[in-house]
Formats: sequence, C-alpha cells, structure tokens
Amino acid sequence: LNSIFSLVFAIKSNNDDASPISKIVANLCNEDGNNDVYTIMIKNEPTLRLLSCNTLKHHHAQNPNSQSNIEIYTLLSSPKFGKQFKGPQENLPLDLQEKVVMKMLANLENSLKLENGDVSNAVVDLKLQLWGAAVPMNTWSSSSNSSSNNGGVDGFVYDATYGVGAAGDWILDPS
Repeated sequence: LNSIFSLVFAIKSNNDDASPISKIVANLCNEDGNNDVYTIMIKNEPTLRLLSCNTLKHHHAQNPNSQSNIEIYTLLSSPKFGKQFKGPQENLPLDLQEKVVMKMLANLENSLKLENGDVSNAVVDLKLQLWGAAVPMNTWSSSSNSSSNNGGVDGFVYDATYGVGAAGDWILDPS
C-alpha cells in the first residue's frame, strides 16, 4: 500500500486582509500573469507535494457583504513522508496526528518562506487523513519534454485542444 497524508485545513485571514497563503500564491500568479491559480505543486520541500485552495477551486469568491474570512486548503504530503509517519489508516493515534499536522504546516510555512506560525496559528479547523489503498501504484508521465523536467513527471496534464487539465496525487510518484 501507499502512504500519503491529506490535510484539509481552514485558515482565518486578518480582517480585510488576505491570508499569508493567498498573498504568496497571488505573488506567484502575478509573476506568470495568471490570476486563476488555485493549486500549486510544491517542489522546494521534499515532505510536501501539492497545495490546493478549495475555496478558489470551487469558485467560492467571497461576497463583498460577507463577514466570512475563512479559506479552505488541501495539503498533500510526499509518499516518503507518509511512510515515515505511517499509522493505522482508519484510526490514527492523536499524538501521531498532532505530530504530522504540525510538521506539515511548519514545512508549508518553510516552503512558502513564511514566518513560523503564520499558517499554523491561523488554522481554525482541520482534518488529517492517511491515504493508502486509494493511491495508485502507477502514475502518468510525459516524455514530451523529459529533458527539462527530470524524466517527465510534471505533476499535471493539460490538453490545449479541449481545454481540459488535471493535477494531483495520481500524477505524482507513488510510495
């Protein structure tokens, strides 16, 4: 079986200000001129693989009259991290859950070059799951530009003809 941790967390932003994660992602988008990014592949932190903003993914833009300042994110670990902290999939011990959550959030802060606690102190709710059997043993890889992407593993698939794309754990390396 494979091992990937999936951490879904709700983060509270400061009053009228965007969350630290939103600010970083917005800066990344501005570099590319694309403001529709809601999922990023994490390549500068070996324990993490993917961060997705569920709020933006489902086009839940905040109504200007809304009092809500909550953003929901999904963070996926690397398979190596999952194996290192593996526990009983359906009943993770609380101490293991706490350790994994704190490490994943600290590593996310490090990856995004945020201050220690910028994300972890803003979390208002979370759910950690250990994915095992649902994670595929085989993955898709591209040979179209393998010289520029370490063997073809991009972490996404896009068909410009039909305007269809996908990104996620099933495209990345299994455990």
